[in-house]
Amino acid sequence: IFRRNQHHFAAVVLVGVVAVAVQGAENPKCPCLKSAPPTVWGPHLSADGKNVLYQGHRYPLDYGLGQGCKAFDADPVWLQPHCGDAQGNALPDAPAWCEEQWCYVDRDNCDLPLKFKSGLFPDSELYYSYQTCGSQGTFVDWFGNGSSGTHKITELAQLVEDYVLGARKELEESYIELSASASCSVKSSCPCDSCAEIPNSAWAKTKSKVDLSSSVFIPRAGVTPDSKSQCMSAVSHSLFSRIAAKEYTSDDRLGWLYGGLQSDGSYSQWPAQQWCPGSDWDPRFRPWYSAAASGPKNVVLIIDTSVSMLENGRIEKAREAAKSILRTLSWQDSIVVLRFSSSMSSSATKLDRLSEEHHEKLDQWIDDNLLPSGQTTFYDPLMYALDLIQAAPPSCNNVILFLTDGKASFTDSQFSEFASRASSLKTVLFGYALGDQADKHLVKRLSCATNGMFYHVADGDNLAGTMSSYYQYFTAMQNPKSSRELVRWIKYTDVITGTELLTACSSVLKNGSATELIGVVCMDVSIIVPLKDLQDRPDFSRLSVKVNADSSKCSNLELAEGKLQLLLESLRGHQAQMGSETCGSNDSYDLVSLTQSEGVSAVIIGGAVAGGVVVCLLVALCIVCIRKRKLPERPAVENQEDSDVLKQPDPEHGSFVSAQGKAPETMDAPPPAYTPY
Repeated sequence: IFRRNQHHFAAVVLVGVVAVAVQGAENPKCPCLKSAPPTVWGPHLSADGKNVLYQGHRYPLDYGLGQGCKAFDADPVWLQPHCGDAQGNALPDAPAWCEEQWCYVDRDNCDLPLKFKSGLFPDSELYYSYQTCGSQGTFVDWFGNGSSGTHKITELAQLVEDYVLGARKELEESYIELSASASCSVKSSCPCDSCAEIPNSAWAKTKSKVDLSSSVFIPRAGVTPDSKSQCMSAVSHSLFSRIAAKEYTSDDRLGWLYGGLQSDGSYSQWPAQQWCPGSDWDPRFRPWYSAAASGPKNVVLIIDTSVSMLENGRIEKAREAAKSILRTLSWQDSIVVLRFSSSMSSSATKLDRLSEEHHEKLDQWIDDNLLPSGQTTFYDPLMYALDLIQAAPPSCNNVILFLTDGKASFTDSQFSEFASRASSLKTVLFGYALGDQADKHLVKRLSCATNGMFYHVADGDNLAGTMSSYYQYFTAMQNPKSSRELVRWIKYTDVITGTELLTACSSVLKNGSATELIGVVCMDVSIIVPLKDLQDRPDFSRLSVKVNADSSKCSNLELAEGKLQLLLESLRGHQAQMGSETCGSNDSYDLVSLTQSEGVSAVIIGGAVAGGVVVCLLVALCIVCIRKRKLPERPAVENQEDSDVLKQPDPEHGSFVSAQGKAPETMDAPPPAYTPY
């Protein structure tokens, strides 16, 4: 836990007191090392041989040695950089493990199941243990037999969040301190020479080969990671191993501590595991990553399926891009996929939360319905997207992703209507013009008018990578102060082990600024206690309420119009390598005075336009009354049973119905709203 304020201070002290054994009393099954020759420190030994060095800070030669169990990081002085300042005083937000007792142990003379390789001094081959000094983990201390019974289940969720936010802080500070030329040793997962099956453990049931004493660095397949990424992984190993050493007290449960970096997509995790991911695996396009980086979203994905999409394999690329976007969404996000040509059809008639079952059905809907035919029209699908957003429950961000490779008639009055209504709904549009024949000018105007993004994507470019990067926009649009306290929870099925897990994640930002994402760091709650054990508790609903509430918090940035446009132009320029273009004066639309406040709506239209993102910000109060107006009737929508017209939403249920009371063509049944617990 990190003592970020007085409220957390009391909890931290209590944890330290309960978990710490009497100083010097290690478990005889795993005795503390009495001594070690100075050479054991390897390259970490200072030039004068009197200290051991960590990131330039001097530690005593007997750090962790010869004194049995002791809080070596806080006694006799608080050590830099994690626990103390230059004068040896405790940092106000020092981690709780600073006050925990531990010692270095002989890995080959320790019968306890859990001991951890030093993260501070990875080249020393030293291993340490909290368990031998009496640590049972916070869950046992708080809720086990003999506990005081005063703790609430919601405090456990807060404990995980504090661990994640503390790791975030350490990573942000380390990123600043590390130079681009820094050199660090890291452990590979492919192959992981020390990884093996652990008999009679939860890991053995999944045939996973792991090393619980260490972490691994996993670069993207085919990508050479930079040295700074490797050093950030070394820092992560130090943080992960400290948390695991304190909380992971039994190998009968599965759980991960992990994180990804934005610069090159490299990935770090504890425990180490034998794993060789394929070239299509990229942590930056996983739900846990995008959820932490952007927050909850209402997404309407619009894909052009006119006959011209048969050219140059465009429809196959559109399907790939659509599925890639789905992989960035979590249970806090809602999505509808809409295809259009001479007619249009949608995957659902309302925006619903994305569950794993819903995801699978959407994948199939994309394969079955993104079939080229007919001509191109823009107005109807765009206005229908706004209908969906207007009828949806509020979210932090509303976005339309619009992809097209063609041209269509779009009058000035239609443009003004769309831009004004998008503004009133705080919706942004990302426009993607695919190929040379797409109406780049119109798609760009639509994007710029909503303060979104526009991309021109050539036929040979990476359409999926460009479109699935949309969430980075919302990272930059977060308030840098309030976002520092945000943690997003994601429930998922682990791709490797097939285990259902619940994880807490937070974005890591450069210099505390929301405009530049360093990466994301996460912790599974099962590091502390199996998720099923929590779900079986009668008070689990209280934890569920907290997790849902914390994950739903918004942190949108409020900027004056001039500063907002400067930020947007900076973002557009930053993504120029993906085809993004800046907005000139002829591309914008004068909508009262746009500012971003409680939420931003974005519409993603997936036609053949290379990539335009339109962001619609909070509108002046005088426009709010537009919400009360009757929604416009929509044109004919393709339906296998009935080709009737898609009309306005049913006022009682918020779903879209035709004049005869029938929904437009959708999947077999709209998925239910997803509750992760």
